[in-house]
Amino acid sequence: YQYLWSKHLKNSSPPLIGLQLLTVLVDRQSQWSSSPLYLCHACEISISTSASTHLTSTQHYLNVFAHTKPDYVFLGARDLNKITKLAKEEEERQRKEKMVLRICEIPRNLWRKFKSLAFEKIMATIWNHHPKLSNCIEVPKRVTLQSYAKSCDRKSPLLGLRFMVKYSTTQPYPKCGYLCLLCEGKLSEMNIIAHMLSFGHVFNYLNVVHPSSLNKDDDDQMSLIVHLAEQAETIHPNGALQEVELDFGKFHKLETN
Repeated sequence: YQYLWSKHLKNSSPPLIGLQLLTVLVDRQSQWSSSPLYLCHACEISISTSASTHLTSTQHYLNVFAHTKPDYVFLGARDLNKITKLAKEEEERQRKEKMVLRICEIPRNLWRKFKSLAFEKIMATIWNHHPKLSNCIEVPKRVTLQSYAKSCDRKSPLLGLRFMVKYSTTQPYPKCGYLCLLCEGKLSEMNIIAHMLSFGHVFNYLNVVHPSSLNKDDDDQMSLIVHLAEQAETIHPNGALQEVELDFGKFHKLETN
């Protein structure tokens, strides 16, 4: 951690967060040893170039907060300066904690294979063919939609749970996705909470459930939308989302369509 932070501070000032959600894959015997392969579990991507550029991006900040502190996503949804400020506070907090950066040395043949694979393929390969490496890719668990909805500490309005369908499979490893019937969109587990906290989703919900509460010129009135969302959640407490278990064939078809 200290190495990555000190290297980062020499070149730039944006906050660097989410290192606890990073796995570093290295092969010291390889010609590519000077350029590790990074797996960012918050953003579900592999990085073979500059990790600090990714780790200081606004999208990474949002994904880290969606993974660990969803309320921050709602607070900073339409204010990039707010997101950066929250990231700075998070950086200071993480520096004070004792965290473990996962570094995994892998065989050369596996390294070469991983360099050409996307994040999802790398994860599937490890789970299915190299289970001894699974400890290297275990990071703090993502806050799920279900747990966030039930959390007593949740501070942000969460609307339209009854319009959500969760589809899942256990093969080749546990995975799920979501359909938002309200916004007519398909979402990954990584994006579902951020979507439900987005002003687009909240606006659509209010238009359907309380059609007279907004007009077309109100989409930029953040304080008004937040106030109406909080009222709406009080009037219509969230029901349960719908859940469907699929075999791998049907799950794959749904994911690729």
